[in-house]
Amino acid sequence: MLSLTEDDINQQTAIWKRPSSFFLGLCTLLCIVFFADSIWATENSGNIANAPKGYTLSIGEHFINTKDGVVKGERGSVPTPSVGVNASTSGENAIIENYGMISAQNDLQAIGVRLNDGTLKNYGTIKAISYPGSNLLGPVGIDSKHATIYNYGTIEQPDAALVVMGIRLDNAVLHNRGKILTPQAIEVIGNSKVYLEAGTDIIRAGLVVADTLGQAELYLDGSGTINFSMAGNWKSLQKTGTGVWVMDMHLNDAIPTTFGSLTISQGTLALGDSSFDRSIQKLIVNSGATLDLGTQTLFAPNCTFMPNSTIEVSLPLKGHGVLVAQDVTMGDNVVILPTNIESAEGITYTLIEGTEASSYAGATLSNKQNKISTLFSYYELIKESNKLSLKVDKVSDEELAQKGLNVTDARAVESAFQNDSVSMNKLSGMSIEKVKDALKQAHAEPMSEVISAVRDAGYAAQGVITRRLITARSAALASNESTGLSSGSDELGWKIWGQGFGSVSSETAHNDSNGYDANTTGLTFGVDKALVENFRLGLAYSYIYTDVDSKSSSNNNEVDSNLLTVYCETLFGDDMYLDAHISYGFNNYKAKRYMTELGLQAKADFDGSTFNIGGEFGKSFNFTSNPITITPYVGLDYSYISIDSYKESGAGSSNLIVDDTYNNVFTSTLGARLGGTFNSLKPEIHAAWVHDWAQEEISTNAEFANSGAALSSSAVSNDPDKINLGLGLGWQVSDVVTVDLSADYLGSAHMDSWGGTVKMSYEF
Repeated sequence: MLSLTEDDINQQTAIWKRPSSFFLGLCTLLCIVFFADSIWATENSGNIANAPKGYTLSIGEHFINTKDGVVKGERGSVPTPSVGVNASTSGENAIIENYGMISAQNDLQAIGVRLNDGTLKNYGTIKAISYPGSNLLGPVGIDSKHATIYNYGTIEQPDAALVVMGIRLDNAVLHNRGKILTPQAIEVIGNSKVYLEAGTDIIRAGLVVADTLGQAELYLDGSGTINFSMAGNWKSLQKTGTGVWVMDMHLNDAIPTTFGSLTISQGTLALGDSSFDRSIQKLIVNSGATLDLGTQTLFAPNCTFMPNSTIEVSLPLKGHGVLVAQDVTMGDNVVILPTNIESAEGITYTLIEGTEASSYAGATLSNKQNKISTLFSYYELIKESNKLSLKVDKVSDEELAQKGLNVTDARAVESAFQNDSVSMNKLSGMSIEKVKDALKQAHAEPMSEVISAVRDAGYAAQGVITRRLITARSAALASNESTGLSSGSDELGWKIWGQGFGSVSSETAHNDSNGYDANTTGLTFGVDKALVENFRLGLAYSYIYTDVDSKSSSNNNEVDSNLLTVYCETLFGDDMYLDAHISYGFNNYKAKRYMTELGLQAKADFDGSTFNIGGEFGKSFNFTSNPITITPYVGLDYSYISIDSYKESGAGSSNLIVDDTYNNVFTSTLGARLGGTFNSLKPEIHAAWVHDWAQEEISTNAEFANSGAALSSSAVSNDPDKINLGLGLGWQVSDVVTVDLSADYLGSAHMDSWGGTVKMSYEF
């Protein structure tokens, strides 16, 4: 770091102590030039109300009405219009910025803002009110002449007032991104220019009209929708900027309407279901721009398509757009792009009708050929001396099958994407292998996977109750029993207990199953009582959360289960027992289906239920005084799992309606447990064979929500035989504290499930 001496400081101070008068003058001049508007702007944040003119600008004045500001031109006794803000004599340098409210009201004409020359920037609200019964001229929101207007706010139509003219332009310029909510939206006089930009909102009942001089110009910039009426004699209509403007309009039949030229400079102009009738005199589509012919007939005597322009044609069977011209000129590589194709065989669509002098040599399909094929259709351009047509043929089912595609799925997707050109174009541009993936992703995830996972989660919850009953009937009940919280050590009393559990399952793909990985966690609370010495009755509640992930995709199901179980046990004879249980559960499912090839995701939220009833009979044999005990047992169990029908959301035309699904399972279990007591440790192992006698297939049926077209069904059979292996360890930590651990494996030919429980009990 450099140190400064006192001399250094004094020297630097001296440099700035006496700035020259020239320097000060220059700074002052620059401030005047660059900040003059800020210095001399008039700002209103209050309420200005005068009759008949609310506020009048002086020459060159910059007036700012803040968002809290209100300016009113009120009714006057003099027979002149009321004006909210008047800038009719303030000159070309006058500026009005409105962020608040400007209004005018009068029995005669009312004008919100009157502006000759100058500039208006409206970010707030402007309205004019003339009441029914008043005479002469109607109200006008903005009346401008030789001025420039930027409307980013709102021009309102007050209730119970005469119809308002939103904006009147007399040789003026309008840039509009705001709302014009008046039936007479824009009136254009002379050489005026109207720029409708992204964000423009003109009510459907609105009218944009030009005078008869034919000098007015209309520009469509960015993206938007023309859903209002147009009329009058326009010099030109031009689409500028990227994006799409959709013509959803009609011409006002009461006023003759013409456009000297229609030029698409950039982006897309889509005609939709609207038509210019015979109003277009000359049509020009520039390079890189697109004309979407829509569904109606467009008349344009002179048409020019520049090289590398595009004509988009929608070809529904009910009708398609046609261009009728006298003279058509096409540059090189004018792309004909067919979209929204309904299934058709051998249909020829006329696209352009012209005279013998017209030339279609530059027309081509998307790959610069006159013939192309896509996933579902063949296309051929037919160029005649006075007509350009497109022949469409359908790809046959046999040809789809030869490509290795499921015909049912392919046709269902074709129907669903009929009005979804984005998805259809993506699908048509894929390789066959990618198409196969897309068709597979269009299916709902097989419900067998989530049903299997929910069933195994239910088994895990039932296993908790089974272990509770094993503990309850053990020979050393007083020291072994894990009751959680107890009302006392008397075994005829009520016992309250709780236990957490979890499992991890994995199933490989088989039949129509994609395979899955599932994680289950749960918590069970129960209460039971030995009503008599050999009979115990209990009630348990289980909450179970199961997360199921598909092995072949990102599809996921989350299941919240609430299970209520009544259980009992009878001891009789020589160490024999009979357990029984009945349960009912309510399940909520949250599903996500990913169509990665199409870049879509579908979601669904739906419900289901579970019913289970079963029992187990066994006998214990003691081999030593320690004792070591072996208990062979046999069990029967019936489960019914149902899932309600559901409808997806979030994926547009790919959303599905999935039928309700159910599954019956009837199993028998044959197994044995081996356990013993060694001081404070109580190990136990068990093994069992589980067989499903029902062996019922789980079917998944779905159709597209928008078209009703059904996809192919999937049917999955669960493995009939499973092996259950497990071990447990109890540790008597003290007279009142017990810790129990268990681990279980349930496996079959295609499925492996690992589960475990941890329980800590305290008795008092």
